[in-house]
Amino acid sequence: MKGEDADEIVGILSEYTEMDEDLLRGVYFPAISADGGMNTEGLADDLQTFREDGLVEEPDLVIDDIIDTSFVEQAGA
Repeated sequence: MKGEDADEIVGILSEYTEMDEDLLRGVYFPAISADGGMNTEGLADDLQTFREDGLVEEPDLVIDDIIDTSFVEQAGA
């Protein structure tokens, strides 16, 4: 974890989760878009990784089959 408020956030997380601060500093927290949108490219990469690891057996499955972004798109319209 990095950034302007990282020390404060790590302290709070450590206090309430009893996790080691050094461990928390090494955790990657995904960025969340302020508009509620999803990183579909990143999710497609995840899907490919799951497929390569044998966790997804459907060869033709794509992110658009799984995720409905219409709600976010309508909200932003």
